[in-house]
Amino acid sequence: MTNELTNLARRAVACKGWRWMPGMMRLRDTPPNMRDFLKREGRVPDSEDNWLYQDWRVLPDLTDPATVGCLLMLVREVWKDRCACVLSIDYGPAGEKWVVRLTVNGRSLTERHWDTEIEALVAALEVAS
Repeated sequence: MTNELTNLARRAVACKGWRWMPGMMRLRDTPPNMRDFLKREGRVPDSEDNWLYQDWRVLPDLTDPATVGCLLMLVREVWKDRCACVLSIDYGPAGEKWVVRLTVNGRSLTERHWDTEIEALVAALEVAS
């Protein structure tokens, strides 16, 4: 995972609406110079998650499609909109940008558009907190 994604993962975990969901991939959050930095610690189980989050810091793996899907579900939960969605918008020569919208009136959850889908999802989670 890149430094940018690692920072986004830390921002996501710091949100008031954050919670670990079954299926999310956990990465060990140790100092970058340690051998096990961002080592995969496995997925959150469907039942009885016994991970000691306060003792063993982990981050969500934002390169994992299942984890990104869970992030979208968290955004839907905190905004209480089962159909909130993340959309790409064609900016022509500037490339594509991403935004999270509610189903009611297509309202955008953030004032700006983002370079990546994950940035848009984390920003929507932060705005709800």
